[in-house]
Amino acid sequence: MTSATGLWHRNAIVIQDGTEEINSVFGIPANDAPAGDLGPLGPEPNGPGATERDAEWQLSEELRITSTAPGPLQWVAGYFYQDLHSQF
Repeated sequence: MTSATGLWHRNAIVIQDGTEEINSVFGIPANDAPAGDLGPLGPEPNGPGATERDAEWQLSEELRITSTAPGPLQWVAGYFYQDLHSQF
């Protein structure tokens, strides 16, 4: 019998605007900040974008049972469970 359990939790704070989406829809080239363009965040320290707080967590469990009997026929039975919560 084999069991594997995983649990992770992440909180991410993202500051962004809609530049990428607008550029792709209208075919406008992306800003090139290293070349002197303002880039997606604009001139202000935090830019004109929005701040997102994305919280995510996931629990997973895998349980496997494998036969140990001698002979030509072997078997494996298992169960997998995953529970993902994301605000992204």
